[in-house]
Amino acid sequence: MAAAAAATSLLIRHNRNPHLLLLRAAISSSRALSQQPELSPDPTTGAPDPAGAAPLPPNPSTGSPLYSQNWRNPAAANPPSSLLPTVAAGSSFGAQHRMAAFYDKPDAAGLKETFAKYMAEQRWEDMKLLFDHWVRSLDAATGKPNHPDVDLFNHYLRANLMTGAKRAPTPETYLAKIYAHSSIGQLQRAFGTLHEFENAYGNSKDVDLELFSPFTSLHPLVVACCKDGFSTLDLVYVQLENLSHADPPYKSVAALNCVILGCANIWDINRAYETFVAIKEKFELSPDIHSYNALLCAFGKLKQTGEACNVFQHVLTLGVKPNATTYSLLVDAHLANKDPKAALAIIDEMVQVDAGFTPSKDTLRKVRRRCSRESDFDSDEKVQSLAKQFNYRMGGSFY
Repeated sequence: MAAAAAATSLLIRHNRNPHLLLLRAAISSSRALSQQPELSPDPTTGAPDPAGAAPLPPNPSTGSPLYSQNWRNPAAANPPSSLLPTVAAGSSFGAQHRMAAFYDKPDAAGLKETFAKYMAEQRWEDMKLLFDHWVRSLDAATGKPNHPDVDLFNHYLRANLMTGAKRAPTPETYLAKIYAHSSIGQLQRAFGTLHEFENAYGNSKDVDLELFSPFTSLHPLVVACCKDGFSTLDLVYVQLENLSHADPPYKSVAALNCVILGCANIWDINRAYETFVAIKEKFELSPDIHSYNALLCAFGKLKQTGEACNVFQHVLTLGVKPNATTYSLLVDAHLANKDPKAALAIIDEMVQVDAGFTPSKDTLRKVRRRCSRESDFDSDEKVQSLAKQFNYRMGGSFY
């Protein structure tokens, strides 16, 4: 120990930095540290209690089955409890085809445009599959599942109803659609529905021809055509003439009959006659009994009874069988000319075995009214006998 102290004092005297020697001596002479491993302290020791911490906000996807199916897994399989339809595996309308058809506009508006195209082509299965694919996809803007509105659900329901349909809609369905479009002035859609109606039932032998009569079934369309007078009638006729030269051409006798009767309703015999002649000359079609009835009505409204009778004789000459409307219009033409006897003669011809038609109660009432105004008591008695024959209760009133 004394030797170490003497060596230290000698080094201090001959060294320029004696404090470094003192520090080195202190370090080298210190006690060695223990090298035994020790366990780290428990991390939970001293940590705050999680029960007392502020809670996180609730999960936005709680209660939404769409999030569990779509979140970062758009192609997830359907759970059995899902209310949405499943995509049939192995379908020809695969995922690539669906995305290719819907890639440009991946929103609700674009889906409606695609559905409109598929409806025109009657691709009901493709509509169902595309709706299912879109519902199970995420919105590119928000990253959330797509939510269809009422219109999209209606398209989907229609696709399910029309899937596997073997027959066309009933005639009442077409007529209801024509009435709806006519009532709000959508003549283009009304005539488009009439075209579909003719394609479905125009050549059917089991359908009553009165379905295409402008006096009964298509009367709302006639009223819509002549609502604004001759301007609307001319517009409809010009459009029909242009469509007759289209590719493919659209030619319809029923549509032209509506124009003829519309001209008759506004007492325009010139337009009515020109439209009737155009059926054969410009449209290259054959007039039917409704065409002749509309022309006869136009002459009768203007009290041109002779011309109306000529139309009737022309119909008989061509071999076209008149219907009950033909006789009723001819009776009205004679009544407008104040000739109840001629009207009764037409009724007698109407009830013959060859014709086999029954006059309506309204027709007999109009004849009786004219008999009263003309003081034709003999004709009035004959009207009453006809009313008893057909079990009509006329009463004492003429109106």
